[in-house]
Amino acid sequence: MKIEELINLVNATLPEEITISAETDLVDDLGFDSLKYIDLVVMLENEYGIIIAEEKLSKIRTIKHLHEACLELA
Repeated sequence: MKIEELINLVNATLPEEITISAETDLVDDLGFDSLKYIDLVVMLENEYGIIIAEEKLSKIRTIKHLHEACLELA
């Protein structure tokens, strides 16, 4: 998965498309709450056939962190 694909998937969860970079913070910049965060993770797990462990989830803050976690599991 390329980071651009991940950015497009994240943008699809937002009410309107915004500029997102690797350093975009899911909570601070995009306003993700726990429910939106879990929805995104479930979507990624279904899309890419991966399972992101709960202990990894707490370390994911930015798009880059999320991308790295997905690559480790792919």
